[in-house]
Amino acid sequence: MVGPIAATAAIVPLAVGLATNERPTSPQVLGMCLAVAGVATAAYQPSRPGVGRKRLAVGVGMALLAALGFGSFFTLIGIASGRGALGWIVFVNRVTGVILLAALLTFFGRRSRRRGSSPGQPPELESSKAVTRAPPSGDDALAVAAIGLLSVGGTFLFATATTLGLLSVVSVVGALYPVTTVLLATLLLHERIHRLQRAGTAAALLGVALIAGFGS
Repeated sequence: MVGPIAATAAIVPLAVGLATNERPTSPQVLGMCLAVAGVATAAYQPSRPGVGRKRLAVGVGMALLAALGFGSFFTLIGIASGRGALGWIVFVNRVTGVILLAALLTFFGRRSRRRGSSPGQPPELESSKAVTRAPPSGDDALAVAAIGLLSVGGTFLFATATTLGLLSVVSVVGALYPVTTVLLATLLLHERIHRLQRAGTAAALLGVALIAGFGS
């Protein structure tokens, strides 16, 4: 349930775009609906046994916050891209991210040292220890660097796209990354995906075709 909720982040910039008098064509509107629904379905994960209602409820709340955060990020990047140099926008975005990450590492590191190690420790303590583990080295470091390059490149391309098209349309297409994850996991890792995920992927791709093929 968490994945589909977080994958609806495109609703935020979509609503902002429509509220600021952006007017996509009728086929594009249909395509956006298909894309958002398809992404949410593609992000579906079958429920695991033993997951209690309380834990699920906490996950849903965090997923809603994640969707709001991602959606706000898309919106603000789109607004800023129309007012300044794209390179500086991406640079400031990344510098801010590094500062926040450093603050989180410091917080979780102190919390972990203060509590110490004890049998039967709660999951949140395990998470804080995972955050403060030693940095990667060798091939892992290269993989992490590649992830960073792809992330920066994706942000720059999204910012550029918002200067060329409608925010409401670009944000929906840009939010298709869960579909890419499902496709790559199937092709490269040979993972078996649920039939709902396959249907969601097909719907999202059909939505993109409508968006791209019927521009105003």
